[in-house]
Amino acid sequence: MNEKNNSLNVEKKDIIGYILSILVIFIHTTSFFYYQELSGNECMTDINLTLKIILKNTVSLGAVPLFFIISGAYFYRNYDNAMYISKVKTRFRSLVLPYLFWNIVMLLFNIVTSYSFISNYFVGREKFEINALNVFLAIFHHYGNNVFWYIFDLIIFVLIAPVINLIVKNKYIGIIVIVSIVILNGYGIGIPESIFCSQISIAFYIFGALIGKHYFKEFTATSTKKICIVSGVLIVVSCVYLFFVYIMNVPKEYSYMYTIMNTIVLFIIAIALWKVVDIFIDKLKRFNFMKESFLVYATHVNILAMSNKILYCIFPKVNYFAIPNLILSTMITLFVVHILNTILQKYCPKIYLIATGNR
Repeated sequence: MNEKNNSLNVEKKDIIGYILSILVIFIHTTSFFYYQELSGNECMTDINLTLKIILKNTVSLGAVPLFFIISGAYFYRNYDNAMYISKVKTRFRSLVLPYLFWNIVMLLFNIVTSYSFISNYFVGREKFEINALNVFLAIFHHYGNNVFWYIFDLIIFVLIAPVINLIVKNKYIGIIVIVSIVILNGYGIGIPESIFCSQISIAFYIFGALIGKHYFKEFTATSTKKICIVSGVLIVVSCVYLFFVYIMNVPKEYSYMYTIMNTIVLFIIAIALWKVVDIFIDKLKRFNFMKESFLVYATHVNILAMSNKILYCIFPKVNYFAIPNLILSTMITLFVVHILNTILQKYCPKIYLIATGNR
C-alpha cells in the first residue's frame, strides 16, 4: 500500500471511528428515559418511542461490531507469528495502558461519588463497595467502567493472536469457524459472557482478521458511488428488520433463529457503514476533532448522563423536549470531550499519550 493510500485509510479510520463513537453515545443516552412518563401530545410520545428504538436498537448496534472488524483487519493485514512480540508491545501502548488508566480513573470516580458529599448529587448510582475483589475487578476487569469491555476483549484477542492467525490462515477454515461461532451463539454457546460480556465479539474480530489476511486491499479500497448507494440501502433494510424484530414478541422456541439472523444483520450493517462513509468522506477530512473518537468512547458515559439530567432539569417537563435533550446532550458531550482533549494535549502531554493510547 503506497503512502497516499495509507494516509487516506488513516483519515477514514478517524472519521468512521468518530461516527461510531456518536452511535455509541446514542446507545447510552438517557434522554428518552426522563420523558417517557411525562404529559404531552400522544403522537409525540409515539415519535419519541420510535426514535428511541431506531437510535438505540438498529444502526447503533453495528458500531461495536465494526470496531472489532476494523481492529482485526488492521492487526492481521501484515501479521505473521514472527511479529507477535512487536505487535503485542504496540497494543500494550494503544490498549493496555489506556485500559488501566481509565479503569483507575473510574475507580476513583466511583469511590468519590459513593463516599463524599458529591454522592448527594449521584443518588441514582449504585454505591461502590470498597473491598479487595472489587478494586481488583475495577482495575483489571472494568468493574464500574463497563464500556471498556470492548477494550478488554481486544486485549485478550491480541494475546491469542497465534491461534486466530492459525484459524484465518486458510480463508475457508476461517469462514467455517465464524459461521460455527454465529450458529452456536444462537443456542447460547460461546465464550463466557461473565468474562467477555459478549459471546459474539470474537466472531466479529475473527471476521476482521480474515479480511486483513485475505481481503485488506478490497476492504480499504475507496467505494464507488454505486457501492455506497447499495450500502446505504442495506443499512436501511437492516434497520427496518431490527426495528420490527425489537417490537415483535418473538416466540421463545424461535429465539435461536432470531439471534443468528440478528448477528448476520449486524455483520451487514458494520460492513455497509464502513463502505457508505466513502460517499461523503472528502467533506469530513477537514475536521480535526474527528481524531478524538477514543476519548469520546472513554469519557462519554458520565458527561452524557450529567448533560441529560441537567437539560431535563432546565427544560419544561413535557415530552416535546426529549429530542432537544438528545441533540443538545450529544453536542455538549462531544464539546466537553473536545475541550478535555485540547487541555490534555496542551498541558498534560504525557497523560494524554497514556489516556489515548498514543493515538
